[in-house]
Amino acid sequence: MSGAVPYDPDDFDNNPFAESSIIIQPPAQQQTDTTFDDNDKDKETVGPISPRFPQSPFVSQGAIPSMTGNDHAQSSLPPMPDHIQPSDLNKQQPPTPEQPEHHEQQQPNLPPKETTTKQNEEEELNSTFHHYPTDLDLKKYLPERLNRGSFSLAVKVIEVEKNGNSGYKNPIIKFNATVKNIPGFRRSTYKEVRRSYKEIESLYKYLIFNNIEVFVPAVPDIPLLYNSGSLEFLTAFTKSVQNWFNRVCLNPILIRNQEFVLFFEQNDFCYTPSKTKPSSNSVMATGIKRKTLKQFQPPFDASQELAEYRPLIKSIFVQSQKLLEKLDKLMKFQKQSSSASLDVYHKLGELGSLESEKDMIRMWTKFQKVMKVYDELNLVKEVSFSAGLAENFKLISDDCYNIKESLTNRHLLMRELLNAEENTKKKLATINKLKVKPMIDPLKVDEAVRSLELASNYDKELKYQVKRTTYEMLIEAQDYLNYMTASIKQLFKR
Repeated sequence: MSGAVPYDPDDFDNNPFAESSIIIQPPAQQQTDTTFDDNDKDKETVGPISPRFPQSPFVSQGAIPSMTGNDHAQSSLPPMPDHIQPSDLNKQQPPTPEQPEHHEQQQPNLPPKETTTKQNEEEELNSTFHHYPTDLDLKKYLPERLNRGSFSLAVKVIEVEKNGNSGYKNPIIKFNATVKNIPGFRRSTYKEVRRSYKEIESLYKYLIFNNIEVFVPAVPDIPLLYNSGSLEFLTAFTKSVQNWFNRVCLNPILIRNQEFVLFFEQNDFCYTPSKTKPSSNSVMATGIKRKTLKQFQPPFDASQELAEYRPLIKSIFVQSQKLLEKLDKLMKFQKQSSSASLDVYHKLGELGSLESEKDMIRMWTKFQKVMKVYDELNLVKEVSFSAGLAENFKLISDDCYNIKESLTNRHLLMRELLNAEENTKKKLATINKLKVKPMIDPLKVDEAVRSLELASNYDKELKYQVKRTTYEMLIEAQDYLNYMTASIKQLFKR
C-alpha cells in the first residue's frame, strides 16, 4: 500500500469510499475547466469525485457520461459550502458570454416605418373585396366620392335649335354650365354654349373609353315619333338631353375628367375629342380581339354582388330588346287599325246619300267627322304611350348594354391581373435559378432584377385598378337599379 494515496476523510477528492457522482457546473465553468496545461494532460485520473450532494439522476440514467481524462481538472475545485442547496446551482449560474449574443440573434429586427407601410399596402391590395366600400376604401381607392360635396358641375339645357340644311337630324343644343372647385376650368360659369348632337356623342364615346370603372349613361336618341321641329319634338328632346347631363354630373369621377374643359371652352362647333378610341396598351380590347376574349370563361370573381349583377343586367337587356320589338309591332298594328277605322267611318258617311231628308244626310256627315277626330285622338294617345314605353326601354337597353360591357372590361382587367401575377412568379423563379448557379453573371442579375421590379409594379398597379373598379361598380350598381325603378314608376304614373 506504499504506492496508494493516503486516506484523508476530509479530502473528498481522494476519498475512495465516496459515492460516484458529479457536480453539474455551468457551461462557462466547464469550458474554462477543460483548458489544461501540457502538464495536466499527463496526470493520471485518481478516481471518481464524491461531493457532499446526492447523486445526480442524469448520471444514473446515462445521460451524462462518467468523467475521465481531462475531467481531473475539476477535482482541484474547492468544496462547496454547506449553505448552498442543489436547487440554487442553476440560480447562481452566471450567463456565459455566448448567451447575450444568442439572444441578440433571436431578437427580430424591427422593420422601419416605410417597410411597415409598404407591407400594409401590399396586404390591403391582396385582401378580398368588401360587400360595400367603407370610408377607408373610399379614401384609398375613390377619393372623389369621399369629397363629393366640395365640388360640383351643373348643366342647364336652354334651347334646341335647327342645324342648317340638315335640320333636326343633327340638332344644336344650347346650354349653360356652372363649375365649382374643379381644377382645369378657367371660369366658373359658361353661358350659351352651343354643341351639336354629334359632338355630344363624341364626348360620350370618350368618357366610355377613358373611364372603364364607371357606368357611363347612354346618350338618348333623337325622337322619331314626332314631326321634326314640332313643339312635342323639342320638348321631348330637351328633356332627354337634360336628363343625360344630370346623370353625368351626378358622377364625381366623370365631372373631374379634363375632357369637359375642352367641351365647354372650345368655340362653337369646334370641339374634337382628344381620344377617339382606346390606346393600344389598354386592357379594354375592341373588335375581333374583344369578341374572342368574351368566348373564354370569365375569371373567378371574389365580389359576389358583381358576379350576380352581370347576369341580371344581361337578362334586363335581352328582355328590353324583346319588348322593343313587340312595341314596334304594336305601333304598326295601331296605325293599321286606325286606317281601317277611318275607312269604316268613311263608308258610314256615304249612307247619307240614301237618306231623303237633309237632316239625316247632315247627321251622317257629322258622325263621320266626329268618329274621324275620335279615332285620331285615340291613335295619338295609344301611340304616345307605346312610344313613351319604347323610348324609356330603349334607354334602359342602351344603359344595360354599357353596364354589361363595363363589367366585361372588369373581367378583362382581372384576367390581365392573373397574367401579371404569373409573369411576376416567372421572374422571381428566374432570379432563384441565378442564385443557385456557381458562376453569376452580374449583367444577367441586373436584367433579372429590373424585369422583376417592372413586373411587380405592373402587378400592384393592376391590383389597385381592380379594387378601384370593383368598389365604384358596387356603388353605381345599386344607384342604377334605384334610377331604373324610379323612371319606370314615373312612366306608368302618367
